Amino acid sequence: MLGLGLLALYFPVAIYLTYSYSPPPEPPVIRTFLLPPFTKVDGDGHAYQASSEYIASLDALADSRGDGASSPILIYENGRPLGPAHSSHDDIEKIGNGRFSHWRGMGIIFSASDVTDPNTNGRRYTVVVPR
Repeated sequence: MLGLGLLALYFPVAIYLTYSYSPPPEPPVIRTFLLPPFTKVDGDGHAYQASSEYIASLDALADSRGDGASSPILIYENGRPLGPAHSSHDDIEKIGNGRFSHWRGMGIIFSASDVTDPNTNGRRYTVVVPR
C-alpha cells in the first residue's frame, strides 16, 4: 500500500520537475584552437609563439606596455588550464611549465606544461576568452 502511495506521489513530482527544471547556462566564452606549427622563440628554452594570423582578432584584448595584465584569455592543454598568465617572456623561455602571455602585436607566447615541443607532443591547445 505504501509503495502505491509513493508511486502516486512520484509521477506528478517527476513530471513537474522535468518541465520546470532548466540547467544553469554555461558561461559565455569564445573558444579557438591554437594550431601548429608553433614558432620556437629565439633561444634554447621552452617558449613557442602561436601564429598570430588567425588570432589577430584577439589583439585588442592583449597586454600592452600601458597595461601588462589586461588580456583575459585562458589557454588549455588537453582541457587543463595552463599558467600563470601574463608571465614574462624570459620566464616562459627559461622556466616554461605552462606559462604564457598574450602580448599586443606579438600574439600568444606559451610553453607546454611539461616543457615539451607543442608541435610534436600530440596535445591540443585551446584559447578561451570569457565574455
